[in-house]
Amino acid sequence: MQNILTNDIILRVRSRLRDTNYLAKDGVRFSDEEIIDALNDTAHTIVKSLKINISQAAQVLSKGKQTLRLNQTPCAIIKATYNGAPLPIKPHSQIIQAPQSPLTLYPISPKEYALSPNKSDGIIEIWASFCPRVKSVNDEIALDSSFVELLI
Repeated sequence: MQNILTNDIILRVRSRLRDTNYLAKDGVRFSDEEIIDALNDTAHTIVKSLKINISQAAQVLSKGKQTLRLNQTPCAIIKATYNGAPLPIKPHSQIIQAPQSPLTLYPISPKEYALSPNKSDGIIEIWASFCPRVKSVNDEIALDSSFVELLI
């Protein structure tokens, strides 16, 4: 892994696109924002397709803590377990329609997950792919060099 400045990636993309007037900034074919959007979309596709950049999160459930909150929004949930047993994942709309279904994990929000029916003990674990998200040309992100090549 290496830390790379978003602007360095943008310059490499401009070179590949033969956007030769990028130093003048007034003659560019693609704005920095357009390239950043394309980089974010491509990163999401790569991470989701190849199931890379996976992290694990766990939560010990209690009466006061019945959800698992992630630090960032995942691209994809790879696997979920409850006390080590595989756990199906369904959209919240399906849980509302069939609340008496077998034990299921569902998203409350893009970053928060809960069990249906509710449990007040045990351990929820999620393995998810997370996408690097770039917001500006000055952002620095940690990427593997092979990922950078795929991205460009």
